[in-house]
Amino acid sequence: MKRIFVMIMVVTVSALFTVSCSDDEDKKSSNQYTFVVNTTSSTATNYYSGQTLQLGFAGSTDAVSEAVVDENGKAVFLLPANLADYSSRDVWFGVKKMVKFFHTLTDAEISSATLILPDKDAGSIVKDKVNDWIVALYMGVNKGGKADGEPLYWATGNLITEKINEPGSSTKVVYRIADESESMEETQIQSSFMKVVKDYELIIDSDDAYVNMPNGTKWNMYQFGDNTGLRMYDIEHVEQFVTDTKQMAGSNIVYDISGNKDFDVATQLGGLWRIPTGGKTGNNEFAAFEDQVEEYANLKPNFAAYDDNGKGIKYDYVVTIDGNDICTNTLKFPFGGFRHSNYMFKGAGVVATYWTATADPMMTEIFNQPDMQREEYTVAFNFGYIQQLLTWFAHPRTSGMCVRPVTE
Repeated sequence: MKRIFVMIMVVTVSALFTVSCSDDEDKKSSNQYTFVVNTTSSTATNYYSGQTLQLGFAGSTDAVSEAVVDENGKAVFLLPANLADYSSRDVWFGVKKMVKFFHTLTDAEISSATLILPDKDAGSIVKDKVNDWIVALYMGVNKGGKADGEPLYWATGNLITEKINEPGSSTKVVYRIADESESMEETQIQSSFMKVVKDYELIIDSDDAYVNMPNGTKWNMYQFGDNTGLRMYDIEHVEQFVTDTKQMAGSNIVYDISGNKDFDVATQLGGLWRIPTGGKTGNNEFAAFEDQVEEYANLKPNFAAYDDNGKGIKYDYVVTIDGNDICTNTLKFPFGGFRHSNYMFKGAGVVATYWTATADPMMTEIFNQPDMQREEYTVAFNFGYIQQLLTWFAHPRTSGMCVRPVTE
């Protein structure tokens, strides 16, 4: 069944009914269908009240309908088609520069004409191994890292892949955004994975490293430019990896993979999901999360542990609309560590490393160490907290890094 994505909030859909509208000139009639959405918030005051709630289809940033949320947190949409006609469409709800919710709309919800949107602060929700809800938060960062423009929404958890078939045949997987519990556990997932590796054989330097892994194996680290999330190349064979994944063809080298379905593993989520851009220039989408970025003075990292099961960087962003502080959005980036091929895993609970979609177009040192310099096409930028430093690092494209998807 195809999935329908919906933005953050609690929603109740009223029973749909037809309203007949007449025109005195041509006597034509049209039908409109009422769609009532009730919102909930994590505070006593409903911060959606008075805001414009939009409805759109995944794959497009254009809203197909919008309605103002009243003082009771209710918005009434008038739709040109019966809700049942949307059952094969992926949709979203959202308040611009605040939040977007993505959801798989079920036949039962359509039949009952009732839909409950979760609280944005509860994060994404997983059901039957796939996302029932994906929550995406605005953090003051716009597309391309620009000061203004198309708002960018950050998933509340990292990308996770889970194997759904038995070992011995081509690996089948599902992709999802980590829910709250998985986010807390992400510092342990890779450690558990490496323990599994001791009992099963990973196929190194191939397009399906996980063919022998058992059903239910999960991983949250990926090599740069592998849109399948299934490859695992030895660090010494990075040039072969770049060639096999077609990131290099002759003198043509791929430096930007954001949103490119041939290279960006986050596009497996569908819609407009992708890996954010990065690098050492100011105009990129990850730049706001550095320590010293004046344009984002209210987006400061907090390095305190946010759960007993793991540590990570936490960011709070105050959503301001029409000069008024509306609510606070919070993102957590777990210290998930990193790995090189299948033999070296480091930093769980200590180090955070996240791929950007930007490769390094220059001869760049690895870990900022000149003696580890490599050819330009073998490295890419990751954003990370390593050795008490929160900044950009260049790692081999075969390194395993976490991915935090974004969408417009």
